[in-house]
Amino acid sequence: MPESSATANKTVDSLPKRSSIASFGTERWIKITNTPPAWGDKLLQADVYAWDEKEKTWEKTPIATTDRTVWGQGKTFQHTLNLLAEKGSERARGFTKKSGLPRGKYLVEVYVDAEGRLANNWNLALGEADYVGRADITSGWPEGYGAMTFIDAAGILK
Repeated sequence: MPESSATANKTVDSLPKRSSIASFGTERWIKITNTPPAWGDKLLQADVYAWDEKEKTWEKTPIATTDRTVWGQGKTFQHTLNLLAEKGSERARGFTKKSGLPRGKYLVEVYVDAEGRLANNWNLALGEADYVGRADITSGWPEGYGAMTFIDAAGILK
């Protein structure tokens, strides 16, 4: 069977690159309350960074992420975390279906797709123009819907 012109022109270099990041779904929930009305029905992404006690700084890459639409006319965001780690790393090898994050200090950076760009192209990444702020929290990230880690949107600051 002959190749179609759509596949005949593709090269290995033109294919999407495989991610070096492993993602692990969890039942660790984050909830952002009292979100501004402008966030209503918009996609919100929250990236979670761990505190590196040895270096006394935030890790350079997120340890977890989540995204979902803000609902309730812009009053609430809640969703489960996906843990992130470099494939093959010690952190990735330690993740299991029951994994969570250790109790500690975390930075949550929040992005909102105010223009709805991702509705037309889900491959786009949220960036500086979508950044609404950050909050420092301390959490043990308990498991389950009834044990969410809460952030008041008033505490998310640029």
